Amino acid sequence: MDVKIYFENKYVLLTDDKGTKKNEIIYNYKDKSDILAAIDALAKSPQDSVVLYHEDCDKLLKSFMASFTYIEAAGGFIRNEAGEYLFIFRRGKWDLPKGKLEVGETPEIAAVREVQEETGLQNVALKNYRCSTWHTYELHGKSVLKQTYWYDMEATKNQSSKPQTEEEITELQWIAPVEFKKITKNTFPSIISVIDNR
Repeated sequence: MDVKIYFENKYVLLTDDKGTKKNEIIYNYKDKSDILAAIDALAKSPQDSVVLYHEDCDKLLKSFMASFTYIEAAGGFIRNEAGEYLFIFRRGKWDLPKGKLEVGETPEIAAVREVQEETGLQNVALKNYRCSTWHTYELHGKSVLKQTYWYDMEATKNQSSKPQTEEEITELQWIAPVEFKKITKNTFPSIISVIDNR
């Protein structure tokens, strides 16, 4: 099991696999101090990743989560009948529609609601769970770890849509896979991992 946790454009790889590359910085997890040491090493290293190893990756992930304020979100990778995918443009970067779970919501319900709110699409069909991404950020002096559950969805292109400007979304675009380079040149690493997930 591997979990990539992004710190802006870098990441800590949590893994139970010893088969790491020679040039990787590797920490063996024993306690919380090893988590803090790995994060510190990532910040100071010119490399884009640090490996944190433990034979029980679930235990490692739970311990990592306990070091942060944990937030859950959900979003959609939406395909239309022409095989194009819907992207949003927010704060100068391409992104996918997503948002935080409300109290009592399942990730599936939250994903559809957020897609509808951020894109204006109303007829959205939830398909399969695609993957989860993890990233960190600072909020009101707290270190936040956000897990986003991503779902494959389908929607017809000819229905009305409208970017949610209150969420600083300025544009919606249906993009064919052959044009994804336009997206990957100006997006977040976690969004690239959603696109690349097979």
